[in-house]
Amino acid sequence: MDFIKGLNEQQKEAVLTKAKHVRIVAGAGSGKTRVLTTRLVHLVQDMGYNPSKLCAITFTNKAANEMKDRLEDMLGGYSGIHVSTIHSLCLTIIRHEYRAMKLDRNFIIYDASEQAMVVKLAFEHLGLNRDDLKPGDAINYISSCKTSHVSVKEAKKLSFSPDDELKADVYEFYVDKLKEENALDF
Repeated sequence: MDFIKGLNEQQKEAVLTKAKHVRIVAGAGSGKTRVLTTRLVHLVQDMGYNPSKLCAITFTNKAANEMKDRLEDMLGGYSGIHVSTIHSLCLTIIRHEYRAMKLDRNFIIYDASEQAMVVKLAFEHLGLNRDDLKPGDAINYISSCKTSHVSVKEAKKLSFSPDDELKADVYEFYVDKLKEENALDF
């Protein structure tokens, strides 16, 4: 167990816990990546876990790449452990299960600039301008609806003001455009 040398007591506890699921929450520079990689090494070397059955999720590509590099160093080569950002993991799952989501295999993911472009098209299609509704407000509305699992139909029912009605119309155009383009967004 040379790999735990240099860890403080809280870090050692997180590495050696018998808990099946572990979430590490700490500030920047506190050693989260080190703790997670050390825990993964412990699970593989000491507990006999199959590396291909392990998954580590980080917030940034930088942290994911750093973790992969550390695992390769600590385990002596490619580890087989899935390490990625949450977005990358979700994309992997969706690419594998695209049929269940009623998508074509070659679906695309819209980034923020493409989302803004669709909202701009919605404004043009609906004859709206910035005096009617701010594009940023429409994007926030769409994000809020999608995060809350509010369908276009429900959004229209919940529209109690002219402003909400405009937002729901933009939301409807946005959803229809994504379907038409075989696209998803995060």
